[in-house]
Amino acid sequence: MRSPLPTTAAAAGALAAVAALLVTAPPAVAAGARDVTADVLADRDVTLTGDAAVAVPSGTTTYTGVFRGRGSLTVRGSGTLALTRDSDFPLDHDGPVTPGAPIGGGTYHDTPAAPGAGDVVVAGTEGTGVTFAAAQYYDGSTTVEQGAVLRLGSGAGGGDGSLLTGTARRRIVNDGTLVVRNTRTPVSLSRIGGSGAFVQSGPATTTLTGSAVTYTGTTTVHQGTLALRDGATLSNSRAVLLTSSTARLDSGASALRVTSRLGGTGTVKGAVANEGVVSGGLTVTGDYAQDDQGQLVVRDTPLKVSGKVRLSGGLDLSAFGTKAGGKRPERTVTVLDHSGRASVSGTFDGVREGAEIQVADTVYRISYRGGDGNDVVLTAGPPRSAPSSRASHRSGAVAADTRSTGSGASGGMGWWPYVLAAGLLAGLGMPMSLRRRAAPGRSGGRHTAR
Repeated sequence: MRSPLPTTAAAAGALAAVAALLVTAPPAVAAGARDVTADVLADRDVTLTGDAAVAVPSGTTTYTGVFRGRGSLTVRGSGTLALTRDSDFPLDHDGPVTPGAPIGGGTYHDTPAAPGAGDVVVAGTEGTGVTFAAAQYYDGSTTVEQGAVLRLGSGAGGGDGSLLTGTARRRIVNDGTLVVRNTRTPVSLSRIGGSGAFVQSGPATTTLTGSAVTYTGTTTVHQGTLALRDGATLSNSRAVLLTSSTARLDSGASALRVTSRLGGTGTVKGAVANEGVVSGGLTVTGDYAQDDQGQLVVRDTPLKVSGKVRLSGGLDLSAFGTKAGGKRPERTVTVLDHSGRASVSGTFDGVREGAEIQVADTVYRISYRGGDGNDVVLTAGPPRSAPSSRASHRSGAVAADTRSTGSGASGGMGWWPYVLAAGLLAGLGMPMSLRRRAAPGRSGGRHTAR
């Protein structure tokens, strides 16, 4: 952890930062840096006048002294350093801050009269993690390198964290994992880029704002609400997962545009426009529209929709019944539970009303008017001794074989190939019959059949 310390006015607050490295022995301090290890081990106050470093021995070292002055502090070693002293530790980041070891708990940054200018980098060393358990007031960018974790909030009462955001200078470059786990204080974040993952894991609401939310990693909501406002989308995220019944994704006035994958067991508050893959088990409080490129994956629980439903694209039954545990297949399967009053508009590609869909040895008939009149339901027919040979509609769209009720044959191409074959045989036999009827003794020249 590198922390520039100014000599500006004091700010009352507690600093409880825990730092630990994964190396087996304390490394040497950086060349040119003042070694303050002895002062820290003796709990003496340290006044910084430039670069300084402390090598923490194995185990936990609790430092009750105070760091003052202007400079940078690098925490290294194989142990854990706990800074717990209530003191005037005004950390306003008038320079770069590079945590290179796991840090957790407490107040990493106090509240000075005015934010200091500086950038924070969470180094991509394996196991590196930083926890901001209080509001942060540095005026600069925050970078989470690949392999590192930045946590806003300790996950315990009184340990909520936040960042200054809203300007280009205060951007977040997330190539690792950014976790928000506040218990009471809502957080608003903007200008989040990078290839890393975003995790909402606290009961307090996190709001992503603005069109500069462009990170490409997976978005996971374990609990609480992740809200999208002022043009923020998750269209660049490679997957969006709502992992529990208490997980909520609030799309605001705009529909949640799914271009990759949306799944889980939580609730989407608002509309969903599916251009990618949506899995059953979710609840959508608004409209659900699936276009030609979209796909609905049937799980053991249906997709629940309160608003209007418009269907197109694919239906994937390959994952259905994976938790059956050898039990007999359900005779009635609800694909989409539509609690609204309007009828379902459209159908899945090639699966019209009444079409048959075969899943393993069971043949179902689909209805878009099932349940209470507007659910999408599969109803099993009588068992068959041998399944028919039928082709799926398109690769990745309908994993089970399907056919419409208008099919006249039990399989294959029906009766017309036999008629065609009979006609060809008759045509081949006719010249032989005519040749046998030619008058004897005629020779040479052209022959005319009579």
